[in-house]
Amino acid sequence: MFTAMINVIIQSVQQSQTGEATGMNTLFRTVGGTVGPIITGVYLAQYVSPLIIQTSRGPVMGPLLPNATAFDYIFLNRLRHCRHSNARHAPDQRSGESRTARGVEGR
Repeated sequence: MFTAMINVIIQSVQQSQTGEATGMNTLFRTVGGTVGPIITGVYLAQYVSPLIIQTSRGPVMGPLLPNATAFDYIFLNRLRHCRHSNARHAPDQRSGESRTARGVEGR
């Protein structure tokens, strides 16, 4: 994956800018690889629920485990943002034309 991306970057810029372009690609990959797991760890530690274990003496609270909210924030938060930002360009249900085509964007 990374090799294909480097090839696309090199072909997309002038020869004099290939060093800068590949350097920026490496920088963003490194920053994303550092910050992403930290944010994921914060969500996994913040949104927890106890595991209830049924015993012969009754229910016992077990370890705290990440709940569905943590995984919702990790995996689906971006998808929700994209869905809301694309709603401006959805077709108008009454006329069938998009709101941007009628000049309503920005309202």
